[in-house]
Amino acid sequence: MDKKILVVEQSEKDCERFGKWLGREDCVTIPCPSSAALENALRNGVRQFTAAIVCWEFFDGTTGAALLTRLKGLRPELPIIISSAHITRELIKNARARGADNCISKSLNEDDFRASLRPFFHSDPDVEKTVERMKERLNLIGNSHAWMGTLREVARVVQRPDDCVLISGETGTGKELIARAIHDFTEKRRQHKCVPVNLTERAKEMLESELFGHEKGAFTGADKQHIGWLEEVETGTLFLDEIGELPLELQAKLLRVIQEKEFRRLGGPVIPFRGRFVFATNRNLTRAATEGRFREDLLYRIAQVRIVLPPLRERREDIVLLLNHFLHKYQNSRLHDNSHQTEKRFDPDVYREIGQMPLRGNVRDIQRIVLEGLAKSRGEIISLFHLPEDLLTDAAQPPSALPPQRILDELGRELPQDWGELKYEDAERIFNRVYLKLLLDRHPNKSEAATSAGFTRKTLYNLLGKYGLPGATNGEDQNE
Repeated sequence: MDKKILVVEQSEKDCERFGKWLGREDCVTIPCPSSAALENALRNGVRQFTAAIVCWEFFDGTTGAALLTRLKGLRPELPIIISSAHITRELIKNARARGADNCISKSLNEDDFRASLRPFFHSDPDVEKTVERMKERLNLIGNSHAWMGTLREVARVVQRPDDCVLISGETGTGKELIARAIHDFTEKRRQHKCVPVNLTERAKEMLESELFGHEKGAFTGADKQHIGWLEEVETGTLFLDEIGELPLELQAKLLRVIQEKEFRRLGGPVIPFRGRFVFATNRNLTRAATEGRFREDLLYRIAQVRIVLPPLRERREDIVLLLNHFLHKYQNSRLHDNSHQTEKRFDPDVYREIGQMPLRGNVRDIQRIVLEGLAKSRGEIISLFHLPEDLLTDAAQPPSALPPQRILDELGRELPQDWGELKYEDAERIFNRVYLKLLLDRHPNKSEAATSAGFTRKTLYNLLGKYGLPGATNGEDQNE
């Protein structure tokens, strides 16, 4: 079947040229020379499209940046390629910040154009096969678009065995699990050790010795030789979790290891490093670098490949799968230990309410729900009464006001670079999108969100649809 490519481009000549070239890739282009044409194309659903090409210099009262934000809001995993007559560093920076997948020059010839875009139109059979194997072997539960997109990124990373990888995400999103997947499915590394280290659990004064190792007599108390993590890993994978906790003086030494591929035991000889680094953090390292708490040159080196794990609020369709997975896992263990245990199941109300909870601990909150439910329920049914009290309280209490900086950050992501040239209607659209996004962050339950905003739930759904935000279902919601 031909793949449909959305081409948001005012130049009729460029639309025709792109359509001709992509036709040779078994793609059909849907040209949208105006914002109205784009909205018309989207009425049939954004899911019909395999990818989108968006012109950065759009002139009919909106901007390429706004269009990119609109499309990513409707479908975060949709590959979006920015086209421009003038590719600049500033353009690339702004396009990346808004979620673009690539930027291409309109001056490319046909061969280079098709080669640049081909990976976004055609799935890689090897990648899809690796994803399925990872899900099966490591219990990477979930089928949401956000989660599957992440797993495809991991499947591509394993094809590049020497790159440093930075995994970022909130607490409980599965950073260590993804690091293990990278190691286990990288052919060059998987037969060797994976050494996981959580830097928050290590005494800072001992980190240098633990990382590099030391010779006997290298310092007071060094009564024997010690092999450090860099040497222990051999040609495997060294996983440094919470890399943002590494002291500045050690950051400089780690940078040298990455650059020179060698290190020195304290008081010992130079030793080659032949392993692979995988790092993880739940901190904003870019901000830490700006504030002088993390070396910018080290950040550049450790993030040769960056994987951002989605929180559960961006993959809510996976919550029931995760809940049932852990119920089956923990219950089987208990039934094995005690044959007199009653097999339990969740009350339907639990599924409904959990889908609306903030779940700030992500998968860890799901595990807690299952474990407490199994422990507290005396019969076959695990009800809302048996759930962790803090999660029920968290869902029931009105959240505190959002800090002003959070609002400014969100507006900064939505506003185009040339925001001073925005027309009133476009500025109003951007503000309304930000308001609705933050409203739902504070009130995940849409009935509560509508009440807080002072309008009906149906009005909320209509506004979500109007501004291209997730959650619009024509006024109906199966979870409420």
